[in-house]
Amino acid sequence: LDETAASADAADARDVASRLARENAERALADAEARVAAERAECASLREALASKLRDEERDADASALSSRSAGRRLIRVWASRTKRNAKLRVLRAVHMRRCLASRFNLWRKRARAQTKLRATRRRRDAA
Repeated sequence: LDETAASADAADARDVASRLARENAERALADAEARVAAERAECASLREALASKLRDEERDADASALSSRSAGRRLIRVWASRTKRNAKLRVLRAVHMRRCLASRFNLWRKRARAQTKLRATRRRRDAA
C-alpha cells in the first residue's frame, strides 16, 4: 500500500510539475507573442512614418521641380521675346542706318555738285 501511495504521490508530483511546466511554457509563449505583436505594431508605425516622410519629400521635390520648370519656361519665354525684339530692333537699326547713309551720301553728292558748279562758275567769271 505504501508503494502504491508513493507511486500515486510521485504521479501527482509529476502531474503538478508537468502542469507547472506547461503553464510556464504557455506564459512564456504568450509573452513572446505579445512581444512579437508589439514589435510588429512598432514596425508598422515606423513603416507608415517612413512612407509619410517619403511622400512629403516627393511632394516637395515635385513642387520644386515644377517651380524650377515653370521658372525655366518663363526664362525661355522672356529670352525668346527679347531675341524677337532684338531681331526687330536689328532690322530697324539696319534700315535706319541704310537710310541715314543714303541721305548723307545724297547730301555729299549735292555739295560736290554745288562745289563743281561753283568752281565752273568762278572759272568762267575769271576767264571773262
